[in-house]
Amino acid sequence: MTAAAVDEDLARRLSIGLRAYFSFVIAVGLALPLLSFLQYKEAIHRVAWLSDAGRSMLPWSVFIAVAFIVFQKFVRRTCTLIAAWALETPGDRYRWVVIGCCLLIFTSYSWQLHIGIAHRGVPGWVYVGTRDVIQPEEPANLSLPADVDPAVFKAALQPWVMPYIHRSGYASSEVLFLHFKDGTMRPANYELALVSWPKATFGLANGQMTHGPEFLAIVKHNFANRRAGGPFLLPGAISYPSHLNYQRIDYRGYPAADEIVGASLWTLTVRIDDHAGAVSVVGATKVAQVNG
Repeated sequence: MTAAAVDEDLARRLSIGLRAYFSFVIAVGLALPLLSFLQYKEAIHRVAWLSDAGRSMLPWSVFIAVAFIVFQKFVRRTCTLIAAWALETPGDRYRWVVIGCCLLIFTSYSWQLHIGIAHRGVPGWVYVGTRDVIQPEEPANLSLPADVDPAVFKAALQPWVMPYIHRSGYASSEVLFLHFKDGTMRPANYELALVSWPKATFGLANGQMTHGPEFLAIVKHNFANRRAGGPFLLPGAISYPSHLNYQRIDYRGYPAADEIVGASLWTLTVRIDDHAGAVSVVGATKVAQVNG
């Protein structure tokens, strides 16, 4: 067999392998949301490791599968071209790296994976069925801790948003506070921990973080940078998503980072008075305490 024939046979097998891989990825990406949907409808027995939430990916998975079938000729031609390009220069490993990265991204998009270099993100955010943040009824069992000055919680409020709120009611949200050696509690952002939901990342059990020392070490490190005026790696307008709990806090008036002795997470409930243009804290419940 001639070298040209060998290369042609190798390219053909590589092309077939690529199509087989695409078929596998698409089949798995379709099967899991379908099983999740059937499980949610109680059409099959519950699977311990399968989440009902996976059914939300079914429309996306069906779209990918249908597109793969409808454009089969295009897929075959593309796989053939990729195989020929990969084998065009023998020993060029960088072409294989490019193909591998492309396959990883394709897998990430198809399976909705969040994996380091390829983050699929949220396929749609329409808030269907989401409970309104501002509720007209006062929540039950509201109270403020006797050992914390109400002014501490008030410092976490952002009254400048009031002109954009056009109804009265009650709203609750989580707030992070830093504790300093001088006995003060001051509001901070979750971004100091480099995550949006530290409870899930660092673990939360019985009012304590499972990885509290690690959480506090990261917070101190980033607090020192922010207090010194250090910026985000990216411009502030895009470096922290606006839909997360983020305040533009000027940490330069805070004590130094080595003065931090702990942190605490609280759920604050506020009463919004649209007519008076005022907001006040009416309830505070400690969620977690992290001691240094």
